[in-house]
Formats: sequence, structure tokens, C-alpha cells
Amino acid sequence: MNRMTRRATLVFFTLLAVSLGSLSGCRCIKRKMGGETIKNPSSNSPEGLVQKVLASGLAEDAEEGYRDFEKLIVPARRSRTCEDYYHSFRRKVDKFVSKGAKKSKPAYTLMDVKNLKPTSDSKATKRKKLFIKNRASKSTPFDTVKYKGRWMLNNCSI
Repeated sequence: MNRMTRRATLVFFTLLAVSLGSLSGCRCIKRKMGGETIKNPSSNSPEGLVQKVLASGLAEDAEEGYRDFEKLIVPARRSRTCEDYYHSFRRKVDKFVSKGAKKSKPAYTLMDVKNLKPTSDSKATKRKKLFIKNRASKSTPFDTVKYKGRWMLNNCSI
């Protein structure tokens, strides 16, 4: 191969890599490059669940927000301590949402997703841990499970 052919091949593969990285389906590349902004996720997805959790933390009325939050936790994991966790979460929720985000459908940055096996004591069929960008510290995990056809939080501590 001559020099011109090698250069053209290099340019082609570079452009191919850049174009593949810009596709919405190639999430892993986006995450490695600073995360993927989640704005309008499917409502019955782990990403949609995280958006609902964030909206509950941003609610004007703390009691109403807690009621919404509690509904998003697997029933077996709900406890009296969840209310304490919720109030702690409410104080730091603004560190998870994108600046200027709507309170009802807050955007956030997804840094990573880990597929895990459901715990043996749960009735969950799937489990994913989503790592959300936290502007105050390292990414924060949201442990989610598919329980009776819905994605829910596996615990109340965030």
C-alpha cells in the first residue's frame, strides 16, 4: 500500500469511529466521554425510574414527595428509616440533576450501568445498578430491580 492509500484508510476508520460514537445506541462510548444526558426516558425503564426518584426529591411539598418516593421502592425494602433517607436525599438532589432541569422531569447524567443478578430474597426478575453523576462527589449508584413488571428501587438509601 502506498502512503496515500494508508492515509485514506486511516481517515476512513477515524470518521467511522467518530460517527459510531455519535449514534444514540452506542451508550458505552458516551459514558466514557463524560456521561449520557437522560432527558426523556421510557417511563417503565431503570432510567425512567431514576427520573421519577429525582422528581420526588425536587417536589415542592416534602410530604407529597416522600409519598411519591416511597411508591418507587420495592415493598419488602420499605421501612421507617426510608423517611430519614428521603430527607437526606432531598438535601442533595440538586447535585444529581442537570442545571436548569424541570422539577417534574429532571434531566441527569448517566455515567455507567451494571447488570446484576437479583438477590435471592427478592421476587425481582432483573437488576441494574445505574451510576448517576454527582457534582459533589463520585457517581452515585441507584440500585434498581424489575419487580412485578415495574422498575423499582431495591433500597431506600441513595
